[in-house]
Amino acid sequence: MDAVPGRSSSPWVALVVTPEQQAAAGRLLHDFNTEYDDPTPGAAALAARVAELVDAGSTDVLLAGTIGTTVTADTADTADTADTADTADTADTADTADTADTADTADTAGAHHGDAPAVAVAVLRYRPSLWSTAEECYLAELYVAPDRRGAGLGRALLRAALDRARERGCDYVDLATSEDDVAARHLYEAEGFRRTEGAGGPLTFHYELDLGPGASDPASC
Repeated sequence: MDAVPGRSSSPWVALVVTPEQQAAAGRLLHDFNTEYDDPTPGAAALAARVAELVDAGSTDVLLAGTIGTTVTADTADTADTADTADTADTADTADTADTADTADTADTAGAHHGDAPAVAVAVLRYRPSLWSTAEECYLAELYVAPDRRGAGLGRALLRAALDRARERGCDYVDLATSEDDVAARHLYEAEGFRRTEGAGGPLTFHYELDLGPGASDPASC
C-alpha cells in the first residue's frame, strides 16, 4: 500500500469496547480461520461472542492498524486471526525500537483510526492463578493481515497486549504456537518468552484434545 503523502506510518492499538470494534475483531478472526482452512462460525457470530466474553470480563481484545497508510475498503476482509501460531507470521521481525511507544493500549480509537482500519487482532483470556492471588493471562490469538506483515504491527500489538495484562495485575502469560511458524517463534522469543519450564528448565510441550461432538475417543484408538 502507498503511504499517504506528508504522513509517516506508525502503529495504533485500541482496546475493543464498541460494536464497531467487535465487528472488526469478528471479521479478522473469521478471515484467519478461512485462510487456514479451520472451521469458523462466521464473522457475525464471532463478533457476538467477542462482545459476550468482553462483557463478562474474562477476555480483552485488541485491534491494531497503521496510521498514515492508504488502505482499501476490503483490507480488513482479507485479514485473518487465529492461533498465536499464525499471528506474528512474517509480520513483525523488523520493527524499530520505538514501535511500542506509538502503540497506546488504552487508545479508544474505533475500528478505524482516521483512514487506517484495523488489520491486526489479539485476544487475551484471563484465569485465576493457583499459585498467587493474581490472574494469569493466556494470549489466545495474535494475528496480522498477510498484506500488512513486516511493518512492526505484530510486535506493537504483542507489547500492547502484555501492557494490558500488566494493567490487569496478571503475573504470568502463556501462549502456544506451531513449530513451523518460525517468524512467530522469533517474535515471542525476542520479547522474552521462553520454551522451557522456568529459566533454564526442561523443554515444555503444548497438548490439546477436542472434546466436542464428533471428536475421536482416545480410548478407541
